[in-house]
Amino acid sequence: MNSSHRVFRRNSRSLIDLAAAVAPGDTARAAVIAEHFRDYRAGLRNHHAAEDELLWPPLFSRVDPGADVMLRMRTQHERVEVGLLELDAAVPRWESAAGADERDTVVALLVDHRAVLLEHLDDEEATLLPLAAAYLTEPEWAALHGAQDRHATPPFH
Repeated sequence: MNSSHRVFRRNSRSLIDLAAAVAPGDTARAAVIAEHFRDYRAGLRNHHAAEDELLWPPLFSRVDPGADVMLRMRTQHERVEVGLLELDAAVPRWESAAGADERDTVVALLVDHRAVLLEHLDDEEATLLPLAAAYLTEPEWAALHGAQDRHATPPFH
């Protein structure tokens, strides 16, 4: 399993648990969790940007451009982004007042996001990473992993 993926799996689960545990009205704790979300969000955005920049171009130039797996990965990236955009709108609403309804909305969106993310990560590890291993050069592979690892977020507390 990719080390960046391990971090995203762990942190997506932690965000759900941490947000669900925030008592209504606890704006200080909601602000801490909202900041964790923003860090996580930035790390995931950078991870996907590294793939867009360093993974897709060489694969599309070396593998049949209609390869189902690469197109499926791009579609999954888009689905992950849609969920994150929903969270981008919901998290600040929750953060400002720490209301129970807003918290529950954030938790539900985080659960949905995690389901889509795990589907993508599982599929990527099973189908795309072996393809990348076969078609990327060692320097390309190292650059991709280095870019992704630099942007991973630390564990949350």
